[in-house]
Amino acid sequence: MRFAIAAAATLFGAAIAAPAPQASPAPAPNPKETVLLSKFKAFHQLVEGPVNEVSFVISTHKEVGVAAYVCSAVSQQAPLALKPTTFNCAGGVPEKDIYRFQVNEVDTAANTYNMTIYHQTAPAYGLWGEIKLDTTCRPEGVRSEYCEHQDNVEVELHTFGP
Repeated sequence: MRFAIAAAATLFGAAIAAPAPQASPAPAPNPKETVLLSKFKAFHQLVEGPVNEVSFVISTHKEVGVAAYVCSAVSQQAPLALKPTTFNCAGGVPEKDIYRFQVNEVDTAANTYNMTIYHQTAPAYGLWGEIKLDTTCRPEGVRSEYCEHQDNVEVELHTFGP
């Protein structure tokens, strides 16, 4: 009987002393969103001059279906402000779901537009992604130029920061 009690105590003690299996840590959240940019258009009052107008549509696929946001910036008198100025897109519930864009650089000789798309999902939090669009330009009027990108382009947005 003493042997049975001693054996049970030894086994119980060994079970307590053995390390419990450790649960692996939960993976770090890595929120991403893919949006579709379409109907990109830009206008220059002077051929290969500064950009005066940019417009496009952002389409998103959310739980409630497809949502579209119209993005545009217009400056009739002067060149359109580039980085760090951001422009809001129309659509969504403004305080919770804001899309913005920023024109980082325009290469009028190569007809390319470098932009950043932002999606603010909460105060001081959101996603962002960069895109470089090649466009086709044609004369519009005497000295102005109209540029567009015909195809839809996917843009991957990820969290702010590294």
